[in-house]
Amino acid sequence: MAQALYRKWRAQSFAELAGQEPVTRTLRNAIAANRTTHAYLFCGPRGTGKTSTGRILAKAINCLDPQGGEPCNACRMCQAVNEGRLIDLIEIDAASNRGIDEIRDLREKVRFAPTEARRKVYIIDEVHMLTEQAFNALLKTLEEPPEHVVFILATTEAHKLPATIVSRCQRFDFRRIPADAALAKLRTIAEAEGIEIDDAALGVIVRASGGSLRDAENLLDQAVSYYGNCLSVADLTEMLGLGSDERARALVQAILDRDLVAGLRVVHDAAADGVDLRQFNRQIVELLRRVVLTQAGAGDLIDASDAEREAVRDLAGRAEPNRVVQITRRFSELDLRGESVAALTLELALYDACTDSAHSVAPSDRLQGEWPPVAVAAVDAPSVANGGTGLARPAARRRRETAPSGAPFQPSGDLADRWRELYARLKAHEPAAAPVLLAARPIEVSEERVVLTVRVLAPVERRRKPLEDALAAIFGHPVELVVQTGDAVSAPTAEERSEPAPEDELERLVSSPTVQHAMKTYGATIAGIEHTA
Repeated sequence: MAQALYRKWRAQSFAELAGQEPVTRTLRNAIAANRTTHAYLFCGPRGTGKTSTGRILAKAINCLDPQGGEPCNACRMCQAVNEGRLIDLIEIDAASNRGIDEIRDLREKVRFAPTEARRKVYIIDEVHMLTEQAFNALLKTLEEPPEHVVFILATTEAHKLPATIVSRCQRFDFRRIPADAALAKLRTIAEAEGIEIDDAALGVIVRASGGSLRDAENLLDQAVSYYGNCLSVADLTEMLGLGSDERARALVQAILDRDLVAGLRVVHDAAADGVDLRQFNRQIVELLRRVVLTQAGAGDLIDASDAEREAVRDLAGRAEPNRVVQITRRFSELDLRGESVAALTLELALYDACTDSAHSVAPSDRLQGEWPPVAVAAVDAPSVANGGTGLARPAARRRRETAPSGAPFQPSGDLADRWRELYARLKAHEPAAAPVLLAARPIEVSEERVVLTVRVLAPVERRRKPLEDALAAIFGHPVELVVQTGDAVSAPTAEERSEPAPEDELERLVSSPTVQHAMKTYGATIAGIEHTA
């Protein structure tokens, strides 16, 4: 049976460990100076070399001919460790041996002298899984073990360890493997194994591994099993369910350029090609992160080639930093676990990213021009009294045209009239933010301030800046916007919120890009419109 690459190419000396120079240098110097201690704690993400380092440390401690703190890998002790047959090297999986009985058994066995090595080494992996009672049982032994025993604790979640345990160990924090170190290691493996793969394809594996060298080696092993010894970028993106870097870059560019139609086409093509949209969204977030770092003047922190850095700089010049940060936060919070709605979730986030600003994304006629017109009939609500199901009847369309007035707004008439006129101007001036005010009840509309009462404050607060800018443009001077909530706020009447007639609202909804896209892509139809309180 063939051996997995991550096992076959496991580091056998400190010099072979990738990306952990501070850790390896400290341990190598301690062994050379004979200053090793009785307990070590290795913390860090998975696949970063914690267990491998523990084995190398055990080998170096017992090596018969150490060389500058490194094991010789030639003596019988080193060979026994490499072949997994050294009795005095005991590895314990704390995930399946986490109880107090197992630790009591360990306490009894540590008293016995090593069989053949100078020191008996215990490597306890995933030590954070031990129970509280097991930690208490281990505490005294860990603090004062016999002279011939060394404990090496490894964990991915150091915060779950009791402080009393941590304080009795020398702690080493392992970092995620840098991209260049992982790439160099994979290139060495590929050359030795006769795998034909270029650095661009290796870069796809490195980015997908998330800083875990073991994951990267497993992905390379998997790709070779599937495609053979000749691998390309297209092969790896297909295997991993990734969208291409060009596709992710095209979507981010569409977002920053406020080109909703182009963005929707990218999402549609990715879903049609069977791309894993969760992975695709991770690519989008990572690319947006690089744009944020570049705009902040920290582009040197990006692990990328010169060509990729140049592409990121081009994207960074397409939008202001605050907007890029908001977009990055929006996409990083997406939950795409539901496969049936993943595309819709991504499309709605795209729509928000393109429209949630003080400027319109694209003219609505441009958006509507991408799809054929759809004839829609209004539907009567079902009659409860007679148990009817409701019959569709054609309704005459009436469009209420509200054009922004060039003259500054001067409140006049009663409160309902003031709010009706102000809302009409807000809807024309700031179409993306005005819908959140549909259910608002006006308390005061004057030259100095606008006071509104809403049931839910968060949607209005998220759009406060565009609304304040729109009010300043409408009034001709800055106006204070006060928004308050109340548990007993009743829904405003149609006159107070300037609600369109049902047939007008039906036409407005049908003409929206999101509804048009849903009808075109999923064959959706409109059965009716329902207002919720």
